[in-house]
Amino acid sequence: MEFGRSVHFVAAVLAVISIMAMATGAQAQDCRNYEDYLCWKPGAELPVFDYSYRNDVDGTSAQLSVVYEDAGFFLFDLADPEDPTIYGPVSPYGGFTSVVKDGDHSWVADADSGLVVINALDWNSMYVQVVENVPAYDIAMTHDLILVAGKEGGFSTCAHDVDKPTLQYTIGMPGDAMAVSADPGERYAYVACWDAGLCVVDLETTPPSIVATMDTLTYALSTCVVDTILYLGVQNYGAIEKINISDPLNPVHMESCGSIYTPLGISWVDDHLYTTNFHLTILLDPPNEEQMQVVETVNLQGYGTGGGVIAFDDYCYIPTKGRSPNWDGGLDIIKKPTHGFRNTHHMYDVASNAVDLVARGDYAYVLDYGGGVIVVDLTDGSVVDEDWYGGMDFYSIELWGDYLLVTEEYYGLVVFEIVTDDDIEYLSDISLPDDGCLDVVARGQYAYVAAHRKVQIVDLSTPSSPSWAGEIDDFGYEYVHAVDVSGDILYVAVKSSEGYLSVSAYDLDDNPIVPQLLSVVEIVGLDAYSENVKAAGHMVYLTGPAGLLITDFYDPENPVVKSLLRFSCDNSGLCVSGDWVYAGSAADGVRVIDASDPGNPAIVGHISTQMAGSDEASNMLVHGDDVLFVGWDSYLLAGFRQCDDILDVPEWPGDIARATLSQNYPNPFNPTTIMSYTLEIDGHVTLDIYDPAGRYVTTLIDGTRTAGKHFTVWDGTKSDGQKVAGGVYFARLSTEAGEAVRKMVLLK
Repeated sequence: MEFGRSVHFVAAVLAVISIMAMATGAQAQDCRNYEDYLCWKPGAELPVFDYSYRNDVDGTSAQLSVVYEDAGFFLFDLADPEDPTIYGPVSPYGGFTSVVKDGDHSWVADADSGLVVINALDWNSMYVQVVENVPAYDIAMTHDLILVAGKEGGFSTCAHDVDKPTLQYTIGMPGDAMAVSADPGERYAYVACWDAGLCVVDLETTPPSIVATMDTLTYALSTCVVDTILYLGVQNYGAIEKINISDPLNPVHMESCGSIYTPLGISWVDDHLYTTNFHLTILLDPPNEEQMQVVETVNLQGYGTGGGVIAFDDYCYIPTKGRSPNWDGGLDIIKKPTHGFRNTHHMYDVASNAVDLVARGDYAYVLDYGGGVIVVDLTDGSVVDEDWYGGMDFYSIELWGDYLLVTEEYYGLVVFEIVTDDDIEYLSDISLPDDGCLDVVARGQYAYVAAHRKVQIVDLSTPSSPSWAGEIDDFGYEYVHAVDVSGDILYVAVKSSEGYLSVSAYDLDDNPIVPQLLSVVEIVGLDAYSENVKAAGHMVYLTGPAGLLITDFYDPENPVVKSLLRFSCDNSGLCVSGDWVYAGSAADGVRVIDASDPGNPAIVGHISTQMAGSDEASNMLVHGDDVLFVGWDSYLLAGFRQCDDILDVPEWPGDIARATLSQNYPNPFNPTTIMSYTLEIDGHVTLDIYDPAGRYVTTLIDGTRTAGKHFTVWDGTKSDGQKVAGGVYFARLSTEAGEAVRKMVLLK
């Protein structure tokens, strides 16, 4: 059977150049330290069971005050920052939800009793005071006042006196008061009021009074004030809103940074925002720049379900619930290494559902799940060839000499010929006995296809007419997900119905179509789903939800499991290069793992694909000096590579009209949205809208603009005035320096 062939070219492929490297390709050789290369430490477990919905932390590099809604109040002595000593608990009256450390005292919000003061100078003679009639959920502190957000109880001020804490005033809020922060001058308080947005309270009136309000994108949850900027966490779409409060009576929305899962708490450390919920998310917001960037999204060992995150020197501390293995509460400790990683220097929109790739020379061959193979020139990001097959579900791709081997999930194997590096042609295909063709690897004249519950073997001695040669049928009702070859050994990754993953080793030397089973390594009880196995020499790397399993097959009949590095690692890419392992996650990008000691691998880095516009890394490979990866959200990126030293990022050339394109607001939107951009100097600017296929929709700006910030509105119409359908669209800002792109969602 030959596929019905339809060939088409994307009319206007977006060549998306990352803002971090728009000025010059030479910048790709430099490193920037975002302090986003984090490695977990063992952390600390609470001595009592905890499954709190809310927690919080405050303190110094010597001592932390930590509250858990269920478990209560604890002190963590950080004499050893990686192994703190725990004192406590002080049990909550109703549920501790917020804490502010004040010398030897701590102010604590309790859901039932209200505001609580705990004296922890001497743990053995500690005493607790309750401030009567103060509804309390979140707390902030000024020199003279304790500011209290009390949800439905409104906003309160109390005297900042640990010996005689007394209520001063309580005023109503237009919505539940969820969080509060004070400005540096301590004149105004900023209260996140759930569905009522932001309220600004003047603390010098008697009683305090609301002097300004501001609607927000959705439910307001958390606040953080840095100089004249307020960062406001909002719920539904998960965003940080950046608000200028230089004039507190007239707060001005500046931008929103989305793709942040319900930011319940925000902290500021060295030009970075730290926010937690089920992940730790780190954003960069450099001084004098208006565009926030997500540079790190890391799954925690537990769940950071409150406002709790604090960082000192080389460590971050996050109180969490649900930590393995007993699902108790505790403290996640993350160390910030000092080495760097090269920035993204290419970002190309080449496919709608990119799932895999291979590369040769200056060209990458990108596989689209929708039935396409796309050839990308890596020197400039242009699409130079593409073949599409309607109705096909392409899943994986293997480079075999001058041929590309592609699995079609529900059919079999497709062969493309690389006529020249920039020109591919369909050559042949073969239907296989089993569907579920998820992976392929070639050795000699044979291809081995992971197909449902078997490995199918295809003879490629005549590439124009491949033939079925046999199968490996040792797996019963287990699911074969991935295959790889190293030397004479075939490795097969399998997921069982009993909930474990395994890797089987087969000898291909004597009879490649009837391989001999040498050994099976099983890891039980990991709720397994493995889609990746990679072999490098005699070391084999297997990923599943629990993390990375490293096994030594030096003696293939007696393999030795070297380590299991636990982290969240779902059905995304895996590649190995020397001592480095790159493990992808659909949730938060690529983990960089130092496996130079296979028995003690360490996560030493993290590449946030979100800062490049993609939510995941479907697959990746090391090619030359770059780690290339493709994402389900369309992007092929190049330019990540381990660096020995941190180098300063070159300054932007002064004669180029550098432009910063902020995220549109609101996003998602219906029917209109506002876009803002900033020019450092006068220059020509165009702002165009494209759909996900790269088709031109309309032009919003085409002309010279002066330096400064500019705004424009898109009303969801095409250039001919017709309304567009709901869905994803891209705004592309073009200047002499290059291009910047923002992803938008129109709801209908």
